[in-house]
Amino acid sequence: WESGTDNSPVWDDIWKTMNPPEYTFVRKDTTHVDASQRPTKREYDHYLHLIDIAKEHNYDDAKIAELSPFLVQDPLFNAMLIKSNQALIELYELIGGHEDKIATLSQWQLKSIKSFNDKLFDAALGAYVHYDLRNEEPIRHITSSSFSPLFAHIPSEERAQVLVKTMMEKFGGEDKYLCASFDPTDDRFNPRKYWRGPVWINMNWMLFRGLRSNGYTDLAERIKIDSLELIQQYGFYEYFDCRRDTGDKNQTGYGGNNFSWSAALYIDMVNTD
Repeated sequence: WESGTDNSPVWDDIWKTMNPPEYTFVRKDTTHVDASQRPTKREYDHYLHLIDIAKEHNYDDAKIAELSPFLVQDPLFNAMLIKSNQALIELYELIGGHEDKIATLSQWQLKSIKSFNDKLFDAALGAYVHYDLRNEEPIRHITSSSFSPLFAHIPSEERAQVLVKTMMEKFGGEDKYLCASFDPTDDRFNPRKYWRGPVWINMNWMLFRGLRSNGYTDLAERIKIDSLELIQQYGFYEYFDCRRDTGDKNQTGYGGNNFSWSAALYIDMVNTD
C-alpha cells in the first residue's frame, strides 16, 4: 500500500497477471462503511499476498524488488520524496553549517527530477503516469497523482501548462468537483469507490498548494472552494463523490467521518489567502 491509492484502476491490469490464494480474514472497514465504496475481498487477497512475499523475505527491499509481482514507480510517492528532500535542504539552510548535506541533497534532486520527467511524463496524454517496472511499460491512465508533480515543482513552466490543460479537459467539467482521483472520462471510473473516482481532501490540498506555487491561483482557488464546499455540505469525511448532482437526495460523504486529515487541511486552506 505504499502509494496510498489501494484499489486504483491503475493496478487492474497487474492484478490480472497474479493469482493469489483466497485468504480468510475478518474485515473491519465494511462494518461501518458501505462495502460498495470499498475495495473488494479479492483486491485484499492481492494486497495480503504482496505482504506475505515481503514477510517471507524479512522485508528486504532488494528481495522484494527481485521477486514481487507488483513493482511500480508512482508519480505521487516520488513527488512527495522530491518535495521532502527540498524541505530538508531548506531546513539545513535555516540551521546553517551543513553545506555538505545540502550539496548531496541538491545532487539527488537534480537526478530525481530529471529521471522523473524523462520516464514518467506521457506527452500524448499530457500527464505524468505510473510505470510498471515488472513488465517494463508505462501504465497509461490519468489520476489525481498525475498532477502531484506540481506540488514539488517538477514540471517546467511549459509542461505545467500542459498538466493544467489536461486537468481541466478531463476532470474540470462544471458538473464536477475538482479533483477526482481517477479520470472521469475513463470506463474504469467509479465516483463512489475509494480510489476509483472520489475526491480526496489530502490530494486536493497538494494540488491546491502546487497550483498556487506555480502561479495558477484561479485554479487553486477553485480546488480550495470545491474542497471546502464538500466538507461544509457533507462533513469531515474521508472522501467524496466528485459529481455535483448524484441524483441521491440522501447523499453523504464516503468512508470514515470526523476524519482528521480532512479537518486539518480544511483549517489550512481556510487560513490560506
